[in-house]
Amino acid sequence: MRHPSVRRKRSIILRPHQYSTIEYMSGPSRRGPKRCLRCHKVIKKGEPWRRVTSPADPKYGSYIVGIHTKCPH
Repeated sequence: MRHPSVRRKRSIILRPHQYSTIEYMSGPSRRGPKRCLRCHKVIKKGEPWRRVTSPADPKYGSYIVGIHTKCPH
């Protein structure tokens, strides 16, 4: 017999192919991107930035963009 106050927890299933991912980076990366999407400046050594990867699209595939942390939103 189960205790009446105990509730079952729902499990959350994350599907990474449906959501964009954000990686926090510092300095340039070999995998790219080389420039910031907002200011179009080259990502320099030691600069903090975010790599945003889109979910896979059946027609166009996925893409990766880089945005400096200091660039306005």
